[in-house]
Amino acid sequence: MKKYILSVAMLAITSFVGAQTSKSAFIHMKSGEVKEISCADVDSITFGNHVSYDKDIEAKYTMGVYNGKGQYVVQLSDAPMDDDGLPTQKGQTVIRFYALNENDPDSRNAVLPEGTYTEGSSFDPYTLYVGDSFLCALVCTEMTSEGPDGYNIPFVSATARVKHNESGYYIEFTGDAGQKYDGVDFQTLRMTYNGELKFINMDPAAYDKLADDVTMVPTMLSGRYTVTKNYGNYSFALLNCPLDGEGYIIGAGELANFELLTAPSATMNINDIAGEYTIASVTDGPYNPGSFLSGTLYDYSGLYIPMGTYYTTYDNSGNNTNMYAFITGGSVKVETDGTNVTFDCNLETENGKHVKINYTAPASGFTDMSQPSSNVAPATRSGLTKFRPFGASKVFNHAPALQLVRK
Repeated sequence: MKKYILSVAMLAITSFVGAQTSKSAFIHMKSGEVKEISCADVDSITFGNHVSYDKDIEAKYTMGVYNGKGQYVVQLSDAPMDDDGLPTQKGQTVIRFYALNENDPDSRNAVLPEGTYTEGSSFDPYTLYVGDSFLCALVCTEMTSEGPDGYNIPFVSATARVKHNESGYYIEFTGDAGQKYDGVDFQTLRMTYNGELKFINMDPAAYDKLADDVTMVPTMLSGRYTVTKNYGNYSFALLNCPLDGEGYIIGAGELANFELLTAPSATMNINDIAGEYTIASVTDGPYNPGSFLSGTLYDYSGLYIPMGTYYTTYDNSGNNTNMYAFITGGSVKVETDGTNVTFDCNLETENGKHVKINYTAPASGFTDMSQPSSNVAPATRSGLTKFRPFGASKVFNHAPALQLVRK
């Protein structure tokens, strides 16, 4: 919208009313009507050409997801949406946009920064990302037994103006689809929203830390031995979770993961694991025998993976609770008698909590993976689960709220 410089007289008037916040501005219409506006409510005044839109909608419902790394997914709608962000009523219009900005360090309480966002394919701040269903309108023409039927209309150009206020947000979205599609009553659209907007935290780098000291009582050991030129690696888990026949965790419990480094041996000798281990940084290497590796959440091309030594828990469905106690201090003592292995662990987490474990298990819980012909994996493994807000639909072409990957 083109702006014009105010006259000196108008600038003087606005300066005056800005200082006298108890005053009102009176606008005299050509019809003879006089409209009064409290100066306390006036933020700024601009003049420009009036822009009309094929469709002008006031949104009443919102859905937001914060994906981490400054990626905000926003949906605005004039009627309620289902849990996947789909329309629930005939004639409903849902606007979706991915707004990019700086990373919010408090992803659990993410706030979309104020400013004007415009369409583009870069990862620059204040970009509305253009791509598959990332910038579009969902227009519901009817509700069927399989769900909403309608159109997914991409915008070729769009602007989202975001401002924070006492209600939460004021958002004005304007978009141009480039053409008017058959069966759709707009090419240009404006949707405004005034109110709260909460973001579901889907930041893969976010996790809960251990709240209290714990003493873990394992019921199972599952591990493997591998060897490099400089050390042997006993990588293993102590756990008390129920497993299915393939070794997947299927119920509630605890798991502690370890990486213990010994002197290199061509094949596994369980007696080599005996000793007292001190901590070494998992990310700093090279590692020395007699060390156990600290824990961290590692960013592998946008996929965050727990690595090193850590403690975590699972819920009744066998899903990870997203609580990780990454170990940054303490000691691990190991004793063997040729048949059994005893672990005495006094571990300190990154936030100063403690995890204690004392457990004796059969040495058969370790699998020797030192030889190229070894292809037997440890018994335990856990499946990954995905949360897909705005997920796949038989009708609408929906994009899952996953991380955008820089290419």
